[in-house]
Amino acid sequence: MVLKQIFSIKNIKIDIFVLSLSFGLGLGSIDCSFASQPVSQKKIESCVHRLPAANKDKDQYLTLGIVISLTKGGFTALEKKRGYDIAVAQINRVGGVVAGNKRYLLRAKYLDDAKNKIRAAKMARSLINSGVDYMIGPYGSTLTNVVASVTEKFCMPLVHSAAKTTLFKQGRKYQFGVSATFDKYFIGVMELITIFDQRKQIRRKYSRNIAVIILNNDAAKEVMIPVFKMAKKQNIKIYPYYKVSRFSKDVIKSFLEKVKRTKPYGILAFGGRGGISPLVNAINATGTHVPLLAVTHCGGSAIEERGSHYAYILCPTQWTGASKNTDNYFGSNVGFQIEYELAYGISPSYWAASGAASILVLADAIKRAGGISRQKVRTALLQTQGLKTFFGEVHFDTTGRNIAKNMNLLQLQYGRFRLVWPHKSPTKKIIYPAPQWKNR
Repeated sequence: MVLKQIFSIKNIKIDIFVLSLSFGLGLGSIDCSFASQPVSQKKIESCVHRLPAANKDKDQYLTLGIVISLTKGGFTALEKKRGYDIAVAQINRVGGVVAGNKRYLLRAKYLDDAKNKIRAAKMARSLINSGVDYMIGPYGSTLTNVVASVTEKFCMPLVHSAAKTTLFKQGRKYQFGVSATFDKYFIGVMELITIFDQRKQIRRKYSRNIAVIILNNDAAKEVMIPVFKMAKKQNIKIYPYYKVSRFSKDVIKSFLEKVKRTKPYGILAFGGRGGISPLVNAINATGTHVPLLAVTHCGGSAIEERGSHYAYILCPTQWTGASKNTDNYFGSNVGFQIEYELAYGISPSYWAASGAASILVLADAIKRAGGISRQKVRTALLQTQGLKTFFGEVHFDTTGRNIAKNMNLLQLQYGRFRLVWPHKSPTKKIIYPAPQWKNR
């Protein structure tokens, strides 16, 4: 935690409480009301402009509608909501958003989708019909796709942090995603492998191939597209290549037997939540030497606490506290972490960071729009280029995809994750190849 580098959390419990009240970090300014009436199922013919105006009180608030899995969403949804809340509080603390000649404060209105697609669509319609000004996306690509299909029909700007590439291939004009898409997940790993491939001692020691084991789903397929392209360009083989329904013991055993025989440069694994641990445990149990192991869905600090057999693992991540990004609201990446830790007593995850970034991007667009009409804000979002945020740079293309955002690549070194890629801002050099098990 950043605050632990400044002072002990245990000694400032009262101060945190006082600061939270003083700076509005509590939920007092957040509208968490729920819909009490069923939502009409009327078919929407086209883009509906007959939307009710938001009820502005004397403080001139802009209301952000947010559909999120408050129940059944687990820790990830909670972190996403905390990110939204901290961004709203921070923007209001520095004076809100000036659009034209008026100053507005922000507030969030949440409805619970209970992690259900049908309910998510209903809640999105309910928020829009209640008069919210703009929409912020839920957690996860599946529910974001559902909500985006509703907001598009209402010409309602939606800013989200979902990463599925196909979200941006449906011709939508009102959705904007701040995260790097799935097809960028392993680009950093492949660039590093390309560099290692030029070293003669590496070529003598290992075969010019990469082992891959992924779930057989759309997200994993998107992740692999650039991997195949970059490998083909370097004449590196993808073998063994396993697409599996789940990471079972038998599948992992078969996969690792081929890894032992072929001696690849490394392993790339896309296992979703729960798929990584069985693979790492099996590598450790069988004593299989893997010079490089890159996995998705690492789980952040949880892996740091799992023991030495997770050492040297590579994790692509949307955000890391080690990056040196800056913005106009939190000031810097460190500023975001401090505010978050003061509010919640824990370090933020990338889920919280992406949630906060979504609201910062929308606030910037409102300011540049010179007014609060949805069409003006949508145009300003579309014109977002080179926007600096603590989460990373934002540059939307015509589909609403953030083409400037890249993944950060972390390596677990001596019990701590260290930033090893991008090359411009690493905190540590990558350790490659990973040491043999007998030398750890």
